Amino acid sequence: MGKLYTGCTLKTDTETETETETETEMRRRFKQAATAVTVQHMLSKLATQCFRKCVARPQESLDGREERCIVLCVDRYVDSFNLVARAYGNRLQRELKKSLERESEKQ
Repeated sequence: MGKLYTGCTLKTDTETETETETETEMRRRFKQAATAVTVQHMLSKLATQCFRKCVARPQESLDGREERCIVLCVDRYVDSFNLVARAYGNRLQRELKKSLERESEKQ
């Protein structure tokens, strides 16, 4: 079985594969946590902005106009967030593609 030198210890290929699986799992968990934080931030901001915009005088319950206003505000906010997220994702993909093309041209 092959050995790989990693710092001060020698590890077998199997140990390296396990490390890679662990690193992949850690990345996945980190991404999930980051997504959860983003969603929490978005919901907090959304609640604050829509409440300020739609509720002039807080009472025990919302009237029909306030409810409609909040629903429309939330819809617009979510649509805007999705639009920005898609545009950002598309931009990242274009930049990654350009970067990969530059790398392949160097070789």
